Order: sequence, then structure tokens, then C-alpha cells
Amino acid sequence: MTGDPDYTLDPNNTGVLHYGPEYQARHRAFYREFWRVARPPTDKHRGCRFVLNVSDIVRDDEIIPAAVWHLATCVDIGWKWLRAERVPTPRMRYGANREKRVDGEWVFEFERAA
Repeated sequence: MTGDPDYTLDPNNTGVLHYGPEYQARHRAFYREFWRVARPPTDKHRGCRFVLNVSDIVRDDEIIPAAVWHLATCVDIGWKWLRAERVPTPRMRYGANREKRVDGEWVFEFERAA
């Protein structure tokens, strides 16, 4: 994707995973750990915030609502969902389903609740 044939993702990077059970388990663990270490709100400060940029995917000509899964997972863990914005993007046109890619991404903002 970078044009550099010598560049590869680290095997621990979830970018090498297809959306499914292992992908979901690893992301759920990331979001839980971030929740654990994030500063909770106090009388003087609001809770830690984080911004998550995710996208739905296309598999076998079908759109998989991965962004909704990420949003619901973060809320289930305890993150307070503040806002969402859909951002149109041209997308990379390589690989399988290249002509069927979704035309945007989601940016979610969360705050560490008490």
C-alpha cells in the first residue's frame, strides 16, 4: 500500500486481520485496556477523550457494518459516546472488492465516564 515492497505491517498490527472473531477480540481488549488506564472525570476535569476512526468493509459484495460494531463495543465497555461524523474518502482501489469499497469512514468521539 505504501509502494515500498520491503515495508510490511508488524504481525501484531490488527491491520493484518480480517474482520471476524479474532479481530473483534483484540479490539475489545484494546478498548478495555484504554478504558482502564484513561483518566476518569473528577470535579475539576472531564474524563479522558479519544477519537476513533473506523470504516465499514465489503466482503463477498456485502457491506459489513464494522463501524457500528466498534461503536457498540466501546459503549458497552463504558465509554460515553459524544459524537459521530461520517467523512467521505476516495478509498484505495486495490485488492478484492476494489470497485465496491464503501465511500467513507466514521470518526467517533468518546469520553471516559465515571
